[in-house]
Amino acid sequence: SFHDLVGYYVVSMLVGLFIWIDIDKWIAEDIRKGQLVVDLLRPFGYIWQSLSFEIGINLFAVIIQLVPVFLIGFLFFGLRVAGFWVFVAFFLSLAFGFLIAFLISFLVGLTAFWFKKTSGLRRVRRALSMFLSGGLIPLSFFPLSFQKVFHFLPFEYMRFVPINIYLGKYSFYGVVFQLFLQFVWVLVLFFFAIFSWKSAVKKFSGEGT
Repeated sequence: SFHDLVGYYVVSMLVGLFIWIDIDKWIAEDIRKGQLVVDLLRPFGYIWQSLSFEIGINLFAVIIQLVPVFLIGFLFFGLRVAGFWVFVAFFLSLAFGFLIAFLISFLVGLTAFWFKKTSGLRRVRRALSMFLSGGLIPLSFFPLSFQKVFHFLPFEYMRFVPINIYLGKYSFYGVVFQLFLQFVWVLVLFFFAIFSWKSAVKKFSGEGT
């Protein structure tokens, strides 16, 4: 319905603020400017430094714009107020979505260890993340054959799933299952990121000797 579609895009605005990640750009900048050498000497691992940096930036953006976005949705577009447990599930899903977006961006950023220019890959990552997460068009608008493919990719768990949890599109068990799938994607991407980071550091250290 039109009401559901408006609600989708209002919530999508908020989710989009939280999953807008640019760490791939900053990794390339750190390598280019030589800042990575300093970062490697710090007590916390680079991936944790990068994560805390993005959390700080995105939390500030969400806090500043959370109230205006929801007020506009409630007052002008009839967005319903979700119940307490729906809010809990939504923010948990949003946190998982943020981690998935961060890890994808981090992995793309690591390509800067092998390629001098990664701006093209970064643009592709942003475009895929926006389109395949449901940022432009709700994924439910696509044919079922496309939707089945989307289920096997991490992108819909960044935006589409948190939005639909807030809008009450899943049953209780459906919510639990979606949160479980998000958690699995976080684990898979995290281990892949750690493995790729170790390979990148070995290459970086080898070139420095």
